[in-house]
Amino acid sequence: MKKYLFFFLIFSGTAKASESDIFEVVQYGAGIYGSIYIHEFGHAITAKYYGAYDIDIDVPQKNGGWLSGRTTYKLRKNTWESERVIAVSGIVATNIASEVIIQNKRLYKNPLAQSILATSHIANMRYVFKYYTSDIGVMAVLERYARADGYIHAFNALLIGYTIWSLKRMSNKSIPIYSIGFRF
Repeated sequence: MKKYLFFFLIFSGTAKASESDIFEVVQYGAGIYGSIYIHEFGHAITAKYYGAYDIDIDVPQKNGGWLSGRTTYKLRKNTWESERVIAVSGIVATNIASEVIIQNKRLYKNPLAQSILATSHIANMRYVFKYYTSDIGVMAVLERYARADGYIHAFNALLIGYTIWSLKRMSNKSIPIYSIGFRF
């Protein structure tokens, strides 16, 4: 009888650990999609500010991959200013969200917040890398900004600079990325 009780206690302890691990993984997944939604809401809100109508947010993007999103809209009057500001508003929105997390100590150990934070900075680096290494048409956000006569190289430098600065602050504050601590 003691032998069975011992195995029951070990199994029940493992089951509880597994439940918390599964819940943590779910939170990380929700954070990734939360970051994508924050990005797309940034585009949508800014487009609405410029008078857009028929706004549609598509996450995950149909025919674009399960870790992507797309915001479509119609503008009555499309100007170089509106095009540029709408193009960068998604990136700005996710970086504002990550800044809120960096400034709020209670969120440092939260898997959902860690995921939003990490996804934001991974996306920053991905946008810049893809812009300089891919064919035309791959990175629509930065291309729209560049077509709107934006200072794309300066914007990319600011984006990478902000990401490096944020990673340094995360390291100093011991904010883990996906529960993995790092020193920068």
